[in-house]
Amino acid sequence: MSSSASSSWRQRTMGGEAVIDEIGKVDAEHDELVNDVHDLRQSVMKHFEFQETRLEKMEEEAMRTKMNEEMIESDDRIW
Repeated sequence: MSSSASSSWRQRTMGGEAVIDEIGKVDAEHDELVNDVHDLRQSVMKHFEFQETRLEKMEEEAMRTKMNEEMIESDDRIW
């Protein structure tokens, strides 16, 4: 192999390595983004479940309050 051909082969090989390195970086960034999305989804679901539980408790409290008010009104009518 001539010096020129050898130099050209080295440049192609090094260029290929650079592309492979870049693909590896992109894959790592992609994996990190996938993990971030997964974590965000879990966080949103936990927040949603918390809000749902909170709403249920508020509805139960409103029902108890309404029942208490109705009982008081009923007692007032009896007397």
